[in-house]
Amino acid sequence: MNKIVILSHWRVGSTNFKKTLEQITGQEFWNEPDFDKHRNTIQSMGFDKFMEQTKWKSMKCDFEKSKDYLKEILDYADMVFLIIRKDIVAQINSYYKLEGKKLTRYDIMGANKKMKGLVQLHKNHRILYYEDIKDFLHKK
Repeated sequence: MNKIVILSHWRVGSTNFKKTLEQITGQEFWNEPDFDKHRNTIQSMGFDKFMEQTKWKSMKCDFEKSKDYLKEILDYADMVFLIIRKDIVAQINSYYKLEGKKLTRYDIMGANKKMKGLVQLHKNHRILYYEDIKDFLHKK
């Protein structure tokens, strides 16, 4: 069973992408794990051993909840999908509409730069843009 990681950062269609991959692969993904809650366990047993103990082998990770473990997450994965948006203003507006919190372009651009830099080091990665896959992900 392949260990798939979907990495994203706020309002880029990653939940729909995760649901699509769950249907295709037949596996349930761990949705936005908060690794800080398991920090002591991860430190004592190591990330791979920790993941062996979970019922999920694949996961959808939010940058904010995963940023301290990105290297470990990517080393663990057989395949990595990074989903980002080209239209950062639309992403900011979507997040504000949903959460009532304002993001800045720098918040998103900084996260995208860090995620891209790490993901591109993975031998089996795909960088997908929301604008290119949104019609595929949204049922009509």
